[in-house]
Amino acid sequence: GNSSVVGNVYSNGPVLGIKANSGNAGSRILGSVWAVGNIGGLNSPNSGGVYIQKNAWANNLTACLIGGNVRASSTPTNCPYTGSFGISTPPSAVSLSSVDALYWKNKALEGGVWEGDCNIASANGTDCSGGTRIIGNKKINGNLNVPSGVDLTLSGPLWVKGDINVSQNNVLSTGENMGKNSVMVVASDPDNPNIKGRVVTSSNVQFNRNSQNAGIIIISENTSVDCSNLPAIDMTSNTATVVFVAINGCINVGSNSMING
Repeated sequence: GNSSVVGNVYSNGPVLGIKANSGNAGSRILGSVWAVGNIGGLNSPNSGGVYIQKNAWANNLTACLIGGNVRASSTPTNCPYTGSFGISTPPSAVSLSSVDALYWKNKALEGGVWEGDCNIASANGTDCSGGTRIIGNKKINGNLNVPSGVDLTLSGPLWVKGDINVSQNNVLSTGENMGKNSVMVVASDPDNPNIKGRVVTSSNVQFNRNSQNAGIIIISENTSVDCSNLPAIDMTSNTATVVFVAINGCINVGSNSMING
């Protein structure tokens, strides 16, 4: 949730946090949570945890603070709750809507290939935008690096066969040429799925829609579930107004980040 607007969470796995605190410094969910796995701490299952303003239903609750009712297969530990508790099996896993990343990778490939890392605004010949700071319809056989203070416009689908690294104080915008269609960006290295294909955004990164309200959707096919150290997607502070999809990996939501439903 954002600005006290309720947001609920469903997870086919765990929901883990750094600090179970209702204040601004905590890992907070302003609605209810349904987790097939555990609700607990990110760095340790039994410490830290998540503050959940409303109800929680999970397999086990090992580090949390719940403002409503609790349902779990065993009594919560290190997890005070305000409402009632009931013994229950965890929520059933459900099939989530799939994302056709292969389709968008092929669409990006139609526009050509850039060999090696693409370093936006670099003067050493490695800027795949050619100094325009506009890229799209391209496969990058390497990393996409956007340094601090560099605004970038996405004008078509991208396939980054490496990592996407966006430094602090940047604005990424959807090109006006996209009309009402969002820009699809895929980070994916089929040869190294557990290592490459990560997406890392630093503090104060802003994602702007175009005048027709089309946004940016970033997909990672990285398979890492190590949320503490190497998540598939690492959203650092103040990142907002973008859709992140980790098909088989972990998304780490950093401090002060906001997710709007």
